[in-house]
Amino acid sequence: MNGSKNHRWVFIFCIVILLPAIAFFVFDQIISYFILSQVPPWISTQRVEYYVDSKQGSGAGSNESTFTVISLSQETARGVESFGSRFFINARMQWNSDPKNKYDEDITEWKPTPIILSDEWAVRSGSEELTLYDFLCGDPVCLTVSDKHRVMFEETVNRPGSFYAQKRGTYLVINPSTLMFYKIAGR
Repeated sequence: MNGSKNHRWVFIFCIVILLPAIAFFVFDQIISYFILSQVPPWISTQRVEYYVDSKQGSGAGSNESTFTVISLSQETARGVESFGSRFFINARMQWNSDPKNKYDEDITEWKPTPIILSDEWAVRSGSEELTLYDFLCGDPVCLTVSDKHRVMFEETVNRPGSFYAQKRGTYLVINPSTLMFYKIAGR
């Protein structure tokens, strides 16, 4: 009789510990799937490495910022390193040549870094070079990002060897040497 009570407590303990862990895992997988589904399909990715977001308000007047770091596949990185901006044109044309593939995109032309300053890509922080916060800080939202990922991003956009584009207020940056794809939305 006493043994069955112990088994019941072990069972209850396992449910209390495992159920939240399983729920977190499932939630994390759903978020990762959603994030990866927003990457152009001709850019092969591995997994979400880092994601942070902030939303203030709700509805049409809300402000939201996100910063996402996604690992690239070796295949995509080699293509970008070998062909530069031409990789994006060729990969997109090849993907869209199959009638089964439908991907409506309005991504600007991919250009090599360092980023050329313009109205969309402007230093707003008072720094001499672009910083991550030039993309993420706007009224009233300013997203906090880990120092490691902030530094990696800033080195990527201010040095040669990477590529950038824009899609409906979202900034896209690919660094083939570090196998990283950055997606910044907001401001």
